[in-house]
Amino acid sequence: MRGLGTLEGAVSVEVPMRGRQVQATADAFAISQLITEALMAIVRDHRPCGRRAHIHVGADETPDPGDVAAQIARGRILVRVQLPGEGLRS
Repeated sequence: MRGLGTLEGAVSVEVPMRGRQVQATADAFAISQLITEALMAIVRDHRPCGRRAHIHVGADETPDPGDVAAQIARGRILVRVQLPGEGLRS
């Protein structure tokens, strides 16, 4: 993803999708609890993401909360990317 800079507020970015660059808007979340919950859900639903993020997933499919906390402490953040024409769904 190009154009992230410091990510203070929403910024324009280019996201590679299906072999082409797509313009989008991205913003970062700095609220630790929100990042923890989102990262746990992402890793629970998509185990390969856990391996790439160095988060162990137990036999019960639950990500290790200690690993999640360690990744957040190392500076891992959550970035929401909104493609053109996508509104926020409620």
